Amino acid sequence: MARPTSSKMGLEPLREGYRKLQGQIYAPQFYYERMLTFLREYHPPEIRFHLDLQYFLALWRSIYQLAIMGFHFRQMAELHDG
Repeated sequence: MARPTSSKMGLEPLREGYRKLQGQIYAPQFYYERMLTFLREYHPPEIRFHLDLQYFLALWRSIYQLAIMGFHFRQMAELHDG
């Protein structure tokens, strides 16, 4: 019974093939072509939500707290910068 011959690829041809593949995938022409195809064919799912007063109140509270923290951090920075 004959043994199958081993056909191992050397490391350098493998690296070269990888470099070539990377160059083709990320070349501007191919990249932008893929992006245009994606934008043309992608149909995002329809998102349904209802407007609720609680959502607006939560947003307002978050913005208010962020403004207070930002003011506090500016004050601390000015105090410690001298």
